[in-house]
Amino acid sequence: MLFKKIGARISSHFDRQLYLADSAKILADIRTMDASIDQLLVVGHNPGIADLALALGDIKNYAPGTLATFKADCKIWSELSPANVTLDKVFVPEA
Repeated sequence: MLFKKIGARISSHFDRQLYLADSAKILADIRTMDASIDQLLVVGHNPGIADLALALGDIKNYAPGTLATFKADCKIWSELSPANVTLDKVFVPEA
């Protein structure tokens, strides 16, 4: 699921193709986001979402329910890559 922040309003879009998508598909969809969107929340399932998070940041454990935040140094989403992303925070649920 992709959530896009537009001004003070947040819009959401559910894409069934992302339900069990691999990391390449998720990243490809992120790269299609409009440049006017400055923040994006992607919610997905393992292993695809975990594989993407691991590719973008040095995360040791991406257990189910984990939330990772990243900062990207690019002007448009199509430029997003592991080379211009830094891991910000990781929240791992307690067992």
